[in-house]
Amino acid sequence: MITTGPRGSDATERAATIEVMTTPAFDAATDDIAVGPCRLRCMKNEHWMLCKMQEEIERRFRVPVSLKQLLKKYEHTRCDAGWSPTMQGKSWSATIEAISRCIAAFQKATDATEHIQCQCIATKTCDYAIALARKTPAYCGHEDLLALVHQFMQNRTYNLAFIHLLDQACLCEHEDDDSFWSLVRHSSTVCGSQKEECLRTIEVCMDAIRNHADHLLRQMEVYRL
Repeated sequence: MITTGPRGSDATERAATIEVMTTPAFDAATDDIAVGPCRLRCMKNEHWMLCKMQEEIERRFRVPVSLKQLLKKYEHTRCDAGWSPTMQGKSWSATIEAISRCIAAFQKATDATEHIQCQCIATKTCDYAIALARKTPAYCGHEDLLALVHQFMQNRTYNLAFIHLLDQACLCEHEDDDSFWSLVRHSSTVCGSQKEECLRTIEVCMDAIRNHADHLLRQMEVYRL
């Protein structure tokens, strides 16, 4: 079962959260944990594995810009009559695709510790997001749109993170004793095979994230001219 958002939260929180039931056991004891935008309900013996997965993702993956930074830059451009980046001429869909590519490029630059390049990509990501806001009517809540765009950035970042985890599992690139898959491998000798369960959870999360991306795109489309 996958739904968007917990009850009782505001619209922004609902859009930013995905609830995923990872276990089919109806009467099993369960725990809740957040892994990126996914709020997972899992069996208690899976909890440690998901905590380690979250640690691995948080250690390696970053969104290029915070929502606070994005909104601050947008406010500055509203006072700058001459602000008109080259990407302003791109279509709505092309601008969204460019944002998505920036997220992937930022991660590659982060992995290579190219700090100057990371900063350039972060700046370009902001410019694309602001260009998207400029394509909406003046009466629209641009801050609300930018909040959705930032959630889209987060969603894309975690999609890349889960793809990275799958690639590591397939390529067996976990010789480091501190790596996530190494911990899973060592635990398997005691707790039974954890790798298959972990891969299943990752695939469930990726499906939820893809569905959530479509949901965010539909919400953003409402603001389009």
